[in-house]
Amino acid sequence: RSDAASTEALSADLGLDPARLLVFDQAFAQSPDGRRSALSALRGDLALNLDRPPGPGSLPAVLGAAGWSTLLFGPPSLAAAAGPDFGLASSVDREALAPALSGAVAGQEEPVFAFVHLPPAGPPLHATTTDARALQAAYRERVAELRRRIASLSAAFDRPDRPQILVLLGGSGAELGEHPDEPERLHDTRLRVPWLIGLRNGGGLPYGRFSALVQSADLAPTLLDFVDLRSQERRRGDGVERDGVSLEPLVQGWTVPPVHERLVFAGPSGVAVRTRTWKLSASVDAPWQLRRIGVRLHALDEDPGERSDLAVDRDLGPVGLGLLEALEERLQRPDLVTAAR
Repeated sequence: RSDAASTEALSADLGLDPARLLVFDQAFAQSPDGRRSALSALRGDLALNLDRPPGPGSLPAVLGAAGWSTLLFGPPSLAAAAGPDFGLASSVDREALAPALSGAVAGQEEPVFAFVHLPPAGPPLHATTTDARALQAAYRERVAELRRRIASLSAAFDRPDRPQILVLLGGSGAELGEHPDEPERLHDTRLRVPWLIGLRNGGGLPYGRFSALVQSADLAPTLLDFVDLRSQERRRGDGVERDGVSLEPLVQGWTVPPVHERLVFAGPSGVAVRTRTWKLSASVDAPWQLRRIGVRLHALDEDPGERSDLAVDRDLGPVGLGLLEALEERLQRPDLVTAAR
């Protein structure tokens, strides 16, 4: 989650200068399911169908077609879904990740793109206790283990003779048990994540801290634009044909926020749409048919914990209806209305 560790601590884990990072303070994973967020990041679009490979316009496919070596390290479920678009897809346990990554990149002469997905180290923290002190201690231990893993992976990938763009993007927010009675709700505590980008062994990448709303799907277009592998026609489809929007214009100073007026999230049994100040969530029936009954609406400035549902026993009003219609329109996009699990 976004408050797991400071920017300085994470930059040290990555071996990067904290003063020369791209930091996105309002970054959101598109699902509490890390696999769905990872697929969204690779596709540049919200992934509803978890069985569909990222596709020809995805990050690994475009890089592979341009002569890059593309590597995926993740759990079997992610390797099965995304593997066809990678040159190498490997499922290894956490202890073997760093040696496997080091061996895969050793001796590579062509550019290398390596995507490493670290699944949770264990079950949800509130699965065995609701004691606040025990939860905090378990959370600190899990964060420390994750940081050690990140540092080892960064060291394994290091090639001092090659410039490298390093990205740290959270796949979901680790739970502290804030909402144990609503384990499938799309609360911000499960979606706010850290997002850092930095360059080592080279120069030329912009840096700075940005507060625009950004999401998992922005990764693919951003990295492809950093290496100049997208046409102008493809760029014009950002935020229209797909959810992802390149952050290059933002970080280069060519445009000003907002990047997104709203973000869309998907969970095991529901969806949500969020602006800076409002959030609407709803349950869905397969395949991604929104239920208008039981819709929840929160004013985030007044209720950041999302505990006061403004839709209880009252009409949604113009703001809520506008968000509901935007969500319904989003779920009706033809390429996404497919059988999904």
